[in-house]
Amino acid sequence: MTGWALLLLTASLLVVTGELEPMPLAGGALLALALPVFLHTSTARQAARSGRLTTYEISEQGLASSSAESRHAYTWKAFRSVERLSGQLLFGMGGARFVPVPTGGLSAAQIDQVLAAASAGGLRVG
Repeated sequence: MTGWALLLLTASLLVVTGELEPMPLAGGALLALALPVFLHTSTARQAARSGRLTTYEISEQGLASSSAESRHAYTWKAFRSVERLSGQLLFGMGGARFVPVPTGGLSAAQIDQVLAAASAGGLRVG
């Protein structure tokens, strides 16, 4: 919340004075944007290292992932694309956001079914 307040303050100062103040802008961007991305990424890495079990559900509606700590569900509209990489499918959400789905336990036919469902949901498949 503090980061967004600093960004609002910076925008207000720009409108009132016509000058862009770099410190509140940088602080606001750091607190509002960079810090949440960093925390999310570090939490995901810790979960991957700890070996916690995550299950994935793929349906005509979209993609969901569940662990003991959380559940995240996305409709196909939330994604722009899906890329087949070695050992995983990478669902792109735009910008630098993505959802990796491991494919180690899936057969080639099952991976093709997932890609077909994503394509039917409007995603660019690469």
